[in-house]
Amino acid sequence: MSNQPWTIDSLAHALPAPELRQEFLRETYLATLDELPGIFARWGSLAERYDASRPEMEALLQYAKTHDGELPPDLADDGTTDEWMTQWGERLRRAETDAA
Repeated sequence: MSNQPWTIDSLAHALPAPELRQEFLRETYLATLDELPGIFARWGSLAERYDASRPEMEALLQYAKTHDGELPPDLADDGTTDEWMTQWGERLRRAETDAA
């Protein structure tokens, strides 16, 4: 993330999974003006954590590429990489909820 403030568009594009983007956009669209700062703070934190963990993600994806699409045993889920990305995004979201 650059030093620029978040916009709805930049934050939506920074989220790692389509389901998360859609949830963020839905929350934003339905929020009152008073709720928007909290929504931006929560989703911005998630996007920043995702960006900070990108090197780890890239290493895991490289592992999957060199192991016939398999993830490390502690993360294997019999799914595709896209499904894993969605699950990873959900893990981040749950972590954010638990931290709040």
